[in-house]
Amino acid sequence: MADVTDVAVLVLGCLATCAVAPEEYWGLCLLIWVVLSIVYLVILKPTRIRTLGYRFMHLRLVNLGGKPVSLWRSVLRFFFALIGPLNYGLDLLWIPGDPSRQALRDKFAATLVIRVSAVPIGYSRVIYRRYYFMGWTFVFEEVEGTAIFDRGPK
Repeated sequence: MADVTDVAVLVLGCLATCAVAPEEYWGLCLLIWVVLSIVYLVILKPTRIRTLGYRFMHLRLVNLGGKPVSLWRSVLRFFFALIGPLNYGLDLLWIPGDPSRQALRDKFAATLVIRVSAVPIGYSRVIYRRYYFMGWTFVFEEVEGTAIFDRGPK
């Protein structure tokens, strides 16, 4: 739901900008929209400010240690947005079978999406788990165990 809200904000911003700009500037409008989308989704999302979708759903993006995400990990996670709707299809298939309920983009970037009110409930080791998919072998960092953060009030 947070991603849907963020995409809606970005699309409405693009439409509003292109609606008021003359037709010969639409290429520039789209370029500005791409740059602002990257700033919004890569730089703003892991900060305290967060995106509107993350604010609306009371979520935050952290690394496996519960600290703010680095720019590199945020960029790596953003690359999954480039595959568009296929990303959400992968999430629907991947998350129910994953013990830590991480999306595939979060596995690659070693990040977690948690509630703002979540607090650590203890310490655990970071382990490296292998996944095999269509002849490919992936090694992901994971936190041992399934629950490292209290989900907060329901």
